[in-house]
Amino acid sequence: MEGAGVPLEPQAHGKSADPCPALARGGVQCYRNRKAGLALVRQLNRPVLLTLVSNNRNGQATRVNAVLVALNEEDAWLEGANGSQTMIPVSELASLWHGEITTLWRAPKVLAEGADPATQPEAQEWLDEQLSNWPGAKAKPTSGRPTAVRRERIRQFQLAQGITPDGQAGPLTLMLLNRAAGVAEPRLRTGA
Repeated sequence: MEGAGVPLEPQAHGKSADPCPALARGGVQCYRNRKAGLALVRQLNRPVLLTLVSNNRNGQATRVNAVLVALNEEDAWLEGANGSQTMIPVSELASLWHGEITTLWRAPKVLAEGADPATQPEAQEWLDEQLSNWPGAKAKPTSGRPTAVRRERIRQFQLAQGITPDGQAGPLTLMLLNRAAGVAEPRLRTGA
């Protein structure tokens, strides 16, 4: 990319293809967000594939994928498909990155095959256990329908994590539950 100091291979022009179908397998799930911000990337605290966009000399947009492997307040470290690494200021990253991220996360075995935590008893048990054990968990309500109680506990967890409190155990909520539970997954470094 011109001027970006990112020695990475450009993609074809236009929208980037969804990498998730090729990446998700064997209990590893893929999460994609087209409108993420650095606050979410920091909260996830995991390497993410960024789609960077810059205009070349002819005014055509060039798209490049790079993995964000380290991040601190001032600098971001990116790695290309060819293994090349570069550090750029976060302010420069902001001019190239428009919020598109993709990341992988390990789903619990009860969810490995895409089971819906709202309908699978084993997944519900796992979810209830995780919601009981995260730091900041409130005492489990003793009354109410189990589904309503679970949704409220998910909502409380989401509020505590600063994400939209919809009461659904979607990928973002599950990734944050993994982090709260101390699941061993790749993490962003704070410097290279």
